Formats: sequence, structure tokens, C-alpha cells
Amino acid sequence: MNTTSKLNFKEFTILIVDDNPANLGVIAEYLEDCGFDVMAARDGEHGLRIAQAQPDLILLDVMMPGIDGFEVCRRLKSHESTNSIPVIFMTALTDIEDKVKGFLVGGVDYITKPIQHEEVLARITTHLQIQKQARQLQEQNTRLQQANALLTKRALRLEASSEVGQQVTSILDLDTLLLEIVILIQSKFGYYFVGVWLLTEQHDAVVLHARKGRTKGQLPPHGMQISTDVPHSIITLVCYSKQPYLSDNVITDDKYLAMDTLPETASELTLPLQVGQEMIGVLDIQGDQIAAFDDEEQMVLQTLANQIAIAIRNARLYEFEKKLRQMEEIRAHDLAELNASKDKFFSIVAHDLRGPFLPLMGLSEMLPGIVRTSSHEDIEKVGYAIHCSAKNVYNLLENLLAWARIQMGRITFEPKRFNLNDIVQDNVSLLGENARSKNISLSATLSDTIFVYADRDMIDTVIRNLINNAVKFTPSGGQVKIGINPITSPLPLKEMETWDEHFVEVHVNDTGVGIKPKDIDKLFHIDVHHSTTGTNKEAGTGLGLIMCKEMIEKNGGKIWVESEFGKGTTVKFTMQLDSIIKTDDTPKSVFGNVVANHHALSIEEKRLVLPTYNEIVILHELAVIGDMESINTESARIAQIDEQYVPFANTLIELAKQFKDEEIITLLEQYLLTSR
Repeated sequence: MNTTSKLNFKEFTILIVDDNPANLGVIAEYLEDCGFDVMAARDGEHGLRIAQAQPDLILLDVMMPGIDGFEVCRRLKSHESTNSIPVIFMTALTDIEDKVKGFLVGGVDYITKPIQHEEVLARITTHLQIQKQARQLQEQNTRLQQANALLTKRALRLEASSEVGQQVTSILDLDTLLLEIVILIQSKFGYYFVGVWLLTEQHDAVVLHARKGRTKGQLPPHGMQISTDVPHSIITLVCYSKQPYLSDNVITDDKYLAMDTLPETASELTLPLQVGQEMIGVLDIQGDQIAAFDDEEQMVLQTLANQIAIAIRNARLYEFEKKLRQMEEIRAHDLAELNASKDKFFSIVAHDLRGPFLPLMGLSEMLPGIVRTSSHEDIEKVGYAIHCSAKNVYNLLENLLAWARIQMGRITFEPKRFNLNDIVQDNVSLLGENARSKNISLSATLSDTIFVYADRDMIDTVIRNLINNAVKFTPSGGQVKIGINPITSPLPLKEMETWDEHFVEVHVNDTGVGIKPKDIDKLFHIDVHHSTTGTNKEAGTGLGLIMCKEMIEKNGGKIWVESEFGKGTTVKFTMQLDSIIKTDDTPKSVFGNVVANHHALSIEEKRLVLPTYNEIVILHELAVIGDMESINTESARIAQIDEQYVPFANTLIELAKQFKDEEIITLLEQYLLTSR
């Protein structure tokens, strides 16, 4: 009786299956009197149907017409909905084999007929107690499993949060940092989409700087902007409120801004990225399940967002300091070049320019005596020597003054269309007498009319200097040849990988003394003094090639030297033909496929005067990290240096306003090819 007192029979339902109405009625009445809810069936088929209601226990007669009790029990145990219901057989069979068979098919006990009420109640109570305890154990086990799963999930969240936090705080490059953030959060937490949106400097828009998702289609584009004036946007709402926002069901949320690229978004958690009162942007996380974010998960992610905001600010400070260091290095380099130019200038004034005056002064001093005592032929020779000395001095002084004007920015860059052949022919005629006086063959091999776009005066100066140098360092009986050819093969310069018919190559070749390999690199460096005399002791300053290099690069070309000591030298430079770069459905580029691979790039039909190579490098690095604000600032600064740079600066500023970083990168890479 102690066992029965533990159970409230009214809570239990008993199914009785017996083909004998008398037995069925007696047992049912007794059990109902005890408080049980009783269901009854007259045969096995009926019993199986009623058992789907899942009674707490079944009393099952063995000997029945149709299917017997053993078969009924076997079928009950084969179905998931009824296999846990305890079955007690009622039978007159007493053989051991019958009892064993009953246990084998799933029965838990036997009651032998004739039925004794007290025995029935005792056996029912025992097995109900066992069943209740089993259910309690199952419920406890389920609760333990749920608690364990919750603890495991919590541990995984904390572990993932810690790992993400450690990773992001160790990265100083902003682009790498943002990409690592979205990859780690999406992979560690398994979200449908993760994006980092950063506010512009004016706080008038938020820009998608990094994103990662498991959508089957394309993700929202990098650089996508949402104006802060957009009324229905969770992202802009969080930017203004500086408070996290959770939408458990975006379909019913009028603040949700739907995106075609994220069709499976069901819930969204958007967290502010801020340090103190400084709002940086938002961390946007989207799930493909309704109510995908519980309270604890929100807390973990908000803590993570706070770490991310600090990491972004640190990365920005690092980038700012890096740019400052680069600018300081450039300024230091420019200052070193200025000092080298100053030293070069004083060296020339003190030595190289003074030297040619000595023979001029000596000859002029001898001239009065020679006139009185010498023949006309001797006087003519002395006069010619004086003329040559004066001419050398003049050439040295002309180069010196031209170079000085370049250094001070006094030479105006005025590119225009002209026939390159005319300049070559003019200089061959001008310097022909000088070549003939040394018994040197001077000739030019020219093809059809070649129109180029450059500063005519600068190119004229370059060609004159190169021919003059070739004549100077070629002995009597030698040759100097000038030629113009379209570029048909890559130049021997690492940074110039692709060229096409839009460029032309000019070369000046001589059969002179040549240059030692170790001296070739010295020719274009202002900080290395390298000056030699010609085959007739002609003086030089070492400025000629340095000035030519600056002028050619100013016109977007390259210049280099090929020489074999004792056999001769060839100086080559490139120029752009007079053609306008355009972009259409089949873009044509003067730099191979650079433009063709970026159809969105639009280059105006005008030629831009470029700033220094170092300035372009800085702008390129800013574009690579997506810092459009700094590009605006740097471009404006360049425009103030020289009004010739204004069109170049305006082009970049316009692209930066539209956040077309990829187009800016492509454009600057083109300029880098022609400005180094």
C-alpha cells in the first residue's frame, strides 16, 4: 500500500484488450473504481488503433481471435509512438515457454487467470511507478542535455569571441582587419551574413567596407553606400541612435532595408561601432532564421563590437602615422635631392665651368702677339680654337641654366602636337658642322611623318644634347646615327611590362669610346659626380643626361643607356604618339589591357600633367586601402603646388567622391608606368 500511495491513479489511463466481455467488464469496473481512466478493446486490431492514444499501461489478453496478444505486443513495440508503453499479459497459459515468449515480444509482466483484483492493482502500480520514474529520469536527462548544450554553446561563443578579439587587436592594416573581422565572425558563429559599415568623414553616408556570407548569389558590392537620410534602414538608425537594434523578424519590421543580394535574411542584429562618443560605423549581422539571436548572444556580440571599434580606430591611427612617415621620407628625399642639386651647382660653378675659360683666356691673351708675328693661316687656327672654346663654354652655360630653371620650376610645360622628324632633321643640320669638323658621319634614318604630343622645346633640347654628346665622345672617322622606331618589343625596364603602337622610340647611336658598366648607373644620378672629357678634350658638366632624364619623364617617357666599353653607346628614349585615350565598348589603351579590363574607367579626352612619382605612389597606396578622404586632401594639396596639376587633381577628387577606388587604382597604375 505504501507503493500505491505514491501514485495518483486519476493521472493514468489503462487500456484493456480482452475478447471476453465478462472479464473485460469486471476488470474495467474495478480499475475505474480505483480512479483510473480506462479504455477497452474487444480484439487485437481494435486495441492497436486505441493504443495510438498512448495510454500509460496496457492489459493484454494472450488468447484472442484474429491476431493474438503476442502479435499485438510485437506490433506495439515496433512503432515509435507505442514502443515505450508497458504491456502486462493476462493469460491462463502457465508454461514457461509461453511466459518467455511474452517477455521476448516486449511484455513486462504476467497476470494468470483467473484474475485477482489485488494482484492486478499491485502489478499495475509497480509498473506505473517504474514508468513514472523512467519518464522523470528521461526528463532530467533531457534537461541536463539542454543545459549541457547551452553551456557548450556559451563556451563556444566565448571561445569564438576571444579568438576574434585576439585576432582583430593584432592587425594594424585596416583593409586586412575589416576582412578578417567578417570572415572570423561568419565562420565561427555561422551567420548568414556579416558586414562592416563605416561612416564617411562627413557622416552623410555609411559605406560597406567588408562583407562575408553564405548566400548562394552575389553579396552586396564592396563600397556600397547608404545615405544617412534614408528613413527605412536599420543601419542608419543605429548610426544615429548609437544603440544596438534587433529585428527578430525582418518581414514585419518597417525599418528593415531589403537587399536583393540577401534574399534569405530572416532576422538582423546591428551593433554600433564606437569608441567613447566617437561613432565609427556599425557591425551588421543577419541570420536566415527568425529570432536567431538570444540575449546572451547579443551581449557577446556587443562586447566583440566594442573590441572591433577600438581595433579599427587603432588601425586608422596606424595608417595615419604611416602616411605621415611616408610624407616625411618623401620630403627628406626631396630635401636630399635639393641639397645634391645645390652641391652640383656650386661644383660646376667652382670647377667645371671655370675650366673651359682657361684655354679661352690663354688663347685670347696670345692673339695680339700672334697677329704681329704669325701668318694668316696660324691666326685662323687660333681664331678657330678660340671659337671652339667659347662654344664649349656657351654649351656648358646653356645646360647649366636650363637645368637650374628646371630645378626652380621656371620652365613652363607646354605640350602640343608636332612632327618629331622636323626636330631631328633640324638638329642634324645644326650639329652637322661640328661633326664634320671631327670627321664624324652624322645621319638620321626617318620613316613617315611621326606626330607626337610633348613639349617641343624640351624634346628639342634633349635631342640636341644627345647628338652633341655622341659627337663629343666619338673619335675621328666614327659614326653617329639617329633613328625613330615604333616599339615592337618590351623595353628592358622592369616596371614597363606592356607597350603598344601608341609609343615611339628614339635612339642616338655612336661608335665612340663607350661607357664602363659600373659607370652607366651614375649617369642619371645628381648625387653622383660623373663627368668626362670628349675625344677632343671637350669639357662637360655631367648635367646633360640628368637634364634629359627630367625632361623626358616630364613628357611621360623613359630614357636609358646601352653601351659597350670601347665600341660605342646607344641612348634611347620613348615618347607618346599624338593619340587620345578613350574608353568605349571595346576600350583601347596605351598600356596594354590595363584599361580594357576595367570598362567602368572613364578618361577624359585631355592629357594630364602628372605630379612627381612619389606623389603618385602615395595616392596609389591611399586608393588601395580605400581612403577616399585622404585622396581628396592629398589631391587638393597637389593642385596648390602647381596649377598645371589641377586637371589631374580634379580627376582624382571626382572619382574619390563617387568612391570609385578600383578605377582610381587602375588610373594611377597607368600613371606610375609613365612617371617613374
